[in-house]
Amino acid sequence: MPQVLAVDGGVPPRSSSAEIVVRVVNVDDQRLQFSRSLYTFRVPENQPTGTLVGHVTAYDPDLDLDLAPAERQVTYAVEETVDSRMFHVDGRTGAVLTNASLDFELRRRYRLTVTAVEVTHPGFTAVCDVIVEVGDVTDDVIGDRRPRFVFPSPGGGDSVAVEVNNGGRPLNELVCTLSAADDEDGGDNGRLTFRLVSDHSSDPVNFDLDPVTGQLRLFADRFTVCASAVC
Repeated sequence: MPQVLAVDGGVPPRSSSAEIVVRVVNVDDQRLQFSRSLYTFRVPENQPTGTLVGHVTAYDPDLDLDLAPAERQVTYAVEETVDSRMFHVDGRTGAVLTNASLDFELRRRYRLTVTAVEVTHPGFTAVCDVIVEVGDVTDDVIGDRRPRFVFPSPGGGDSVAVEVNNGGRPLNELVCTLSAADDEDGGDNGRLTFRLVSDHSSDPVNFDLDPVTGQLRLFADRFTVCASAVC
């Protein structure tokens, strides 16, 4: 704590001292800052309107100096863009919420710009970017998004006759290769596998279907066969 001393011109000189107390009054002069300049959130598709995506947070570095509550108020808003129509931000909490159910097949990523404004200092603003990634939830049993066979083609019927004569040929005879189009789901949800669902145990020949390639093969034991395979 500083001290001051006053001395007169007498003989002998007389003096007096005093302590000075300096109080520093804080002025809220710090600009707002977001905790991150870029937020990345992920939300599953097909969730109801109003689903919470995540939170953004802006703060005033002066908060640690115990400012009055009125000096701490921050409001949030999302800038209007094409992407922002699908979302809104709670002005008080900074929560990012959906305005509609999101569809992975229609759009997989959205980019938003969120602003924060200090109530008592409208000129004190901060901006951050928000990336919203839509997670894939398989829906291939809904509507027309189920996998579709290319061979045999649904447009040409649900079955195809393939004539095979294994006389003089290897027993591991390739009959045909099934082909199906992936649904619109990505990643593992769009990966197709094949399997036989009919029982051929009583037939003089056996069939084997590769679950990955869709190759249908004919196995026989000393038979000369002309078989029709229904794929």
